[in-house]
Amino acid sequence: SGTRVHVYSYTAARWPEYARLSLPGASRKQEPGLSSFAMEPWAAGASLDGLLEFAREQVPTDMRRSTPVRLLATAGLRLMPRSQRESVLESVRSKP
Repeated sequence: SGTRVHVYSYTAARWPEYARLSLPGASRKQEPGLSSFAMEPWAAGASLDGLLEFAREQVPTDMRRSTPVRLLATAGLRLMPRSQRESVLESVRSKP
């Protein structure tokens, strides 16, 4: 259990070439995972601050606005009752 961030870099390419992905990317893990915020969903978003700061440090300043961020949920979050899960995710979505 826990929450992780993985930062990958790639070089875009024009068709018919493929983008070049640099692996492994930088990563960090922290505990507890988002599912532990079921009873305090408002705190879930703030729990990601350290991971997001780590990711920001990996991305050049001029690329941050165009860098996508994706949240993928594992079983812990998916198994929560829908209303709790949505509350946790709303806290995460409201992160600036």
